[in-house]
This record gives sequence, structure tokens and C-alpha cells, in this order.
Amino acid sequence: MVPAKLADSAVRPSPGSPRIPPRTGTEFVDTASNAQHDRPNRYHCGVRRTRSRVRLRAPRGWFLVVALLAAVTAACGSTSAGAGSPIRFGVTGGNIAGWSVTIEPRGSVRVRSARGTSRRQIPSARARRLAREIQDAHLADRRCPGALPDFAARFIRLGDRTVTVRGTCEARFERVWSDLVRAAGLT
Repeated sequence: MVPAKLADSAVRPSPGSPRIPPRTGTEFVDTASNAQHDRPNRYHCGVRRTRSRVRLRAPRGWFLVVALLAAVTAACGSTSAGAGSPIRFGVTGGNIAGWSVTIEPRGSVRVRSARGTSRRQIPSARARRLAREIQDAHLADRRCPGALPDFAARFIRLGDRTVTVRGTCEARFERVWSDLVRAAGLT
């Protein structure tokens, strides 16, 4: 049971404070024509008046799933391009006769030159290692200082990417080139 003094003070304001009338539910009776516009009604006349408090969000792990899917797709694309594509390298342009070598993913090596065509076989694991080495070397086209335009250019092609270097100033290209020449049996 609540003492009368506490119950009475809860209803009546203390002396000196502004009087706040109790809510009866009929506060807007005298303004009935504007009643819908005096208080927030989210769906007045079927039109949403206030912003929704509910936000539409993607599920929590959605970004992670999309990022993982993109990474897997990119990794599969680069791996399959290198593993399923033949390696071509050779000499072109300049004032000498060009030649080229094609190493198939299964290890078939074909050398084409002005003297004719020859074939040999290397292990398919070695062909895959060479393709991986080309990808990991991050080769770039380059014309070395002192290399004249009539010098022949050496090229390495894997998939749809061809790298051409004119001269001997690119160390990564030289390393990959010597491994390819050794694998094709040209030395």
C-alpha cells in the first residue's frame, strides 16, 4: 500500500513548478480537421511520411562471401590460363631470321626456324614449372638502353600475354629465358 502523501505528490505537482495537464486522449478534439497532421502518422493517406526505422541490410557474411568468391575466381583464372596454355618464346624482328619454340602443357616441344621444324618431349611437370616461373617472374616489356631498333627482340608468351625485351638488361627475363632455352634443348 502506498502512503497517501506519496500517492498525492505523484499526481500533484510541487508548488512553484509549471502545471502539466494529464493526458486524456482527447487533446486533439478541438483540431479535428488537422488531427492527422498534428501527430506523426507514418501512413497518412497511404503515403509514408517518416523514414522507416528498419534498414535493409545484406546478411552479415555477405561481403566476406563475395570477396572470397572473387579471389577464388581470380586464382582459378590465372592458374588455368598458365596451366592450360602453351608457352611460346623466340626471336623476332631485327635483321636476323626469327625462330620460335612452343612448349605444350603436356610437354611436347616444337622448334620452328628457317632450317625447319624439330620436336622433342619434356615431362609435363617441367612444363607446368616453367609456366609457373613465367607467371611468378612478373615480366614486363622493355627496350634496354643501347639496344638499337634493328636489334632482334626476344619474346615470351604465356596465354594471352606476350612480353618482349630488346637487349639484355632485364635480369628476370634473362633467368626465365635461359630456363626455357635449356628446357627446349637449344643449348
